[in-house]
Amino acid sequence: MKKTIRNLLFLLFIFSFSIQMNVTEISAKGAEVDQNYEEALKQGYHTFYLNKNMDILESAQLQMYDPEAEDQVKDVVLGEYTKVPKTWRIRGQIHAKNRKILININKYFGVSGEPGSGENTVQITRQGKGKETSLIYTIDSKLEKQTEIHGFSTVDLNYATYNLNGGKWEDEQGTELAGRKDCFYQVFITPYSTVYQPKNPTREGYTFRGWTGKSRLLKEFNDTGREFKRRDYYQFDEIDPNITVGYIRGGIVELCADWGINPVLNVQDIEIFEGDPFKPEDLILSVTDDKGVRLKYTSKFSGDYDNTRVGSYPIEITVTNTVDGTSTKIAKLIVKKRPVLLTPAPVLEVEDKEISVGDAFDPKEMVKKTDGEVKIDLPQDYDKDKEGKYTITFTVTNKDGIKITKTAVLTVNSKKPTKPEDPVKPENPSKPVDPTTPENPSKPVDPTTPENPSKPVDPTTPENPSKPVDPTTPENPSKSAGPAKHKDHTKPQATKKQGESKNVSPKTGDAMIASYAVLSLVSLGGLVAVSKKKED
Repeated sequence: MKKTIRNLLFLLFIFSFSIQMNVTEISAKGAEVDQNYEEALKQGYHTFYLNKNMDILESAQLQMYDPEAEDQVKDVVLGEYTKVPKTWRIRGQIHAKNRKILININKYFGVSGEPGSGENTVQITRQGKGKETSLIYTIDSKLEKQTEIHGFSTVDLNYATYNLNGGKWEDEQGTELAGRKDCFYQVFITPYSTVYQPKNPTREGYTFRGWTGKSRLLKEFNDTGREFKRRDYYQFDEIDPNITVGYIRGGIVELCADWGINPVLNVQDIEIFEGDPFKPEDLILSVTDDKGVRLKYTSKFSGDYDNTRVGSYPIEITVTNTVDGTSTKIAKLIVKKRPVLLTPAPVLEVEDKEISVGDAFDPKEMVKKTDGEVKIDLPQDYDKDKEGKYTITFTVTNKDGIKITKTAVLTVNSKKPTKPEDPVKPENPSKPVDPTTPENPSKPVDPTTPENPSKPVDPTTPENPSKPVDPTTPENPSKSAGPAKHKDHTKPQATKKQGESKNVSPKTGDAMIASYAVLSLVSLGGLVAVSKKKED
């Protein structure tokens, strides 16, 4: 028992001696640090102050040290002005309470590099998010001037406003300030972090396109900020610097939802026989706005199908208009077993055709031959008055339900102006003949009236007229002297006196004899008249 007590006393002595030696060593080390610290102060210093009287600190532990001998360390007394040699550095952590910040700490320490890199750095990490955020500042920096760190309440934490513009908020994050479910929401911005990006809102009949608006997050008080317009939407990549002095705080990010109205999509199921041609575009009947006006669009199809195998194939169709509005529907391709033809298939022959814009046209003109009623399916963008190529589908079904389908292409060309035809130039045009003037035209003689015209005597009939002799043919008839010379009508003809008989050309045969008789009687009458005149 006594031996045990002696052992315990011996151990207690050894332990006490060790403690005393450590205290002595620490005291000696402290004295050495104090001595080096005092020597360093002689080369110049800056004062450092961290205000601990305000309710801003969760905890803080800071030290100053000689970078040439890092075991030379002295604690920084919080709430007091501490002299820090210009050749020494400060390191440690300050943990601010929830919704509290340290004002302009970056101004004194900078934010580049990693702690321990030799550069002046301060790293800021966060615990929590939004208005529940608390900040931890990790410092490793040389003081460049007198430094005073104060706290600041973040009750007026920066926040963003989201105007839903008729839409519905779909994010689990609720509004943190004011807000209305169908109007707008407000969410705090986590300090030193990006603006909160919610899930896309929704709106019946519309597609969400993005957030437009304005941000003054990185701008000074008198700056109007940066605007974000359609097609240049806010990207949620700005980091809140959490700066207070000289900067606006509060609702400095104002966003508004931008919507594109969805098109009206009409689709149809299509039935074909195995092996028949098929295009997914044929499932679309029309794409219009809410007033029925056709729209330009792009289409996307998803879903596997095989037009050579019997089955029913659902195909998802998504169309997008020019304002990014989208509509999605599902239509089916139904592939049926091709029947064994016991009767002839319908007759259908079609041909491609070209017309010009504005020409009269009926798609039936493309049907060359058929023995049944033709069903014509026009493409949704068909317009005979607009240039382009249009594939038109023709279908004939006979009384037995056997169907045949063919396509033809209508090409609509631009209207070309009609060019007038050039006039035809005669090969050898004849030159008109100039009229000729007679050399010595004779002046016509005026007719004279006889002074005492005699009355013609009536012819007498001979008492015993001789019978005319039949004409004989001469043995050697004289050869005709040729055609009579053409009478010149340009010369005036002499006017015959009254009572002057006309000369009659003799004729052959009986007519000639009769002419001689008449001439004799006229001559006789003339002689009588002359004789009588002489007597008078």
